[in-house]
Amino acid sequence: MAIQAQSTHELISRWLESDPEHPGASNWRIKGHRLPVWRILRQIALEKGMDSPEEYWDMLLSLELTDPSVKSIANEIAGYYDIPAKAIQAAVAYAANHLDLMAARLKVAHDADAD
Repeated sequence: MAIQAQSTHELISRWLESDPEHPGASNWRIKGHRLPVWRILRQIALEKGMDSPEEYWDMLLSLELTDPSVKSIANEIAGYYDIPAKAIQAAVAYAANHLDLMAARLKVAHDADAD
């Protein structure tokens, strides 16, 4: 996952925060919003036509914000949730640092929807 210009740490610090109601690295969210990082990642997966836990890991490993299709999806999601595109970039950067946790959290969300 490539991040341009801003360092990953600066990007994450500027746009993300721990959720005080749901502590843990898998529940970080966009600052000032109740939108969790895992939800953004799941939306990216759905937009890419992926909706199975087996595909989440590959999707997380292949997310490149320099990829025009990923950049387009990120911009659409930012518009849909009315948040800056940089917040989506921060979510992707955070996921790159927490691949196992994000893949597990996406699977939990998938399984909950399947019930």
